[in-house]
Amino acid sequence: GPGLPLVGWSTSGGDLRVPHFVGLHALQVLPVLAWLLTRPAARRRWSERQRVALVWIGGLAFLAALLWFLFSGLRRFRWPSRAEALERLDATLPGRPLQALGDA
Repeated sequence: GPGLPLVGWSTSGGDLRVPHFVGLHALQVLPVLAWLLTRPAARRRWSERQRVALVWIGGLAFLAALLWFLFSGLRRFRWPSRAEALERLDATLPGRPLQALGDA
C-alpha cells in the first residue's frame, strides 16, 4: 500500500514500526530532557518540583503517543495467509527457489 516518503511507513495498513519509533526515541529524549533541566539556567527558572513535573509530562506525552500509534496500528494489522507469506518470502530470495520447488 501507500507509504510515507523517506521512511516507507504504511499509511493504509497496520504498521507497527511507528510505535516502535516513538518508544525508542522516548528512551533517548527523556534522559536528555532530564539532563537539560539540571543545567543552571533551568534551575534558576524552575523549582525542582516543576522540573520533575516537566519530565513526567514529557514521559506521559510519549506514552500517550505510543499507545495511540500502537492501537491504531493493531486495529488495522492483518496477518498474511500462508500463501501470501510464502510468496513474499520467495520474492526476496534470488531465483525464487520456493516457486521452483513447486514447479517440480
